[in-house]
Amino acid sequence: CGRSTVGMVVDEVVEAIVAELWEEHVSKHFSKTEEQFRQKILDTEELWQFPCCWAAIDGCQIPLKCPDGGLAACKKYRNFKLFYSTVLMGIVDAKYRFLCGGCGFPGNSHDSTIFHSTRLWKDMEEQTMQSGIAKDVVGIEVSPLIVGDSAFLFRSWLMKPYTYAVLTPEQRYLL
Repeated sequence: CGRSTVGMVVDEVVEAIVAELWEEHVSKHFSKTEEQFRQKILDTEELWQFPCCWAAIDGCQIPLKCPDGGLAACKKYRNFKLFYSTVLMGIVDAKYRFLCGGCGFPGNSHDSTIFHSTRLWKDMEEQTMQSGIAKDVVGIEVSPLIVGDSAFLFRSWLMKPYTYAVLTPEQRYLL
């Protein structure tokens, strides 16, 4: 088979898989009501002892051969780990169920940039997802949040670990 034929077949198969399985295995887990949203938060608190969190986000590099396109494609798809890849980004709940995801950004795309280009980012920035749900944690009102690794931008609704910080034991463990 020729490359273009294989490419077309792969695209058709992927589209068919997504069309058949996306609703059943991904979309149905995304909260559509305030009660479902509150349940995601409760699940995370019960299973992981992390208050006010409803999801976790991360991206991973999926290795591939460098696509056609010469030097431009080489630069675009070569990631920081020095191999060619595409990025798979996913958001999961406390029970490891995908809430949303996407794949196809070139390997040199930063996780934060990818997430920033989504509708979910916009909704969280505009606080349409939080819809007045907040919890009092030691005297501070905390809105629902997502946790991610240090690759993501810090926001009031997107927590990430301290990076290169020297913390006192009190700061580290909130004693």
